[in-house]
Amino acid sequence: MRQVGDRLIVNNGEVITISTTPIGVSPDFLIVAFNGDTLFPTNGHSPTYRFTIFGNPGGTQICTIDADFPLDAPENAEYELTFTGSFGGDSPGFSIKKAELHELRILFLIEDSLSRSTPGIKPPRPWD
Repeated sequence: MRQVGDRLIVNNGEVITISTTPIGVSPDFLIVAFNGDTLFPTNGHSPTYRFTIFGNPGGTQICTIDADFPLDAPENAEYELTFTGSFGGDSPGFSIKKAELHELRILFLIEDSLSRSTPGIKPPRPWD
């Protein structure tokens, strides 16, 4: 997985893990959905969510994270989020703060694994 602008470039079959750290707020106020389906966390106080990317190269998938903050939560309350992919690469971090946005949408773009460049190796072109 790698981050390019506001998108995460992933591969078909890659398992994405979202690790969350709630600060000043209960993890019960966080809802994570992947392609419209609500995900259920593991790890109680620091919830972890997992899903697998399936699709054709050039396709997209969306993860939506909605955070709610109770009125008595401190102004500096937030959720820290780290995304990791099973195929390695970047581990981008995001945060959702009480004082700012309360929804985060992450677009996953499925990459054609043949188009990835490996030093010294070029993928075959159909006209060669």
